[in-house]
Amino acid sequence: MRILGLNLKDVVKLSLGQGDSARNPLTSGPVNVGEATGRVTVQRSSRGPVGFSETAPDGRYVVVENTGSLKTGKVMQLTGWKVRRIMADNSQLEYTFDECELPPGGSVKIWARDGRAKRGPKDKCTNFDNWGVGNNTTYLYDTDGGEKATIVQKFVM
Repeated sequence: MRILGLNLKDVVKLSLGQGDSARNPLTSGPVNVGEATGRVTVQRSSRGPVGFSETAPDGRYVVVENTGSLKTGKVMQLTGWKVRRIMADNSQLEYTFDECELPPGGSVKIWARDGRAKRGPKDKCTNFDNWGVGNNTTYLYDTDGGEKATIVQKFVM
């Protein structure tokens, strides 16, 4: 499990391209924070080689990765797998993978409709506008409904 703690000022600087881009764990657009100060914490875990590598604080995308070794890892078939995000108010969003093979060391970005203009050729796109912002938990389920990964994003003021 990894924990990423950033203060909100650094998140805004990084999202505006004003921070150290070599150390930028965020690749999303601007985050509207007003006068708030605080930090973002991200906790992630996985059961097996497939898990989440990141989630955009502004809700534009989530990224699923295959951490398997290039030499010994295997291509993971994600067709039919589900990504489900549950927000602090218990509202839920769900995306089901269509055809998707994820090679060892590979990743796939799943854009909400708001970010699809930046979509790459192998990226996926949801039918909802945004993954949601604020405190949330995102789960990855295999075709049998087994929980394979979790990423928790919290904004602490």
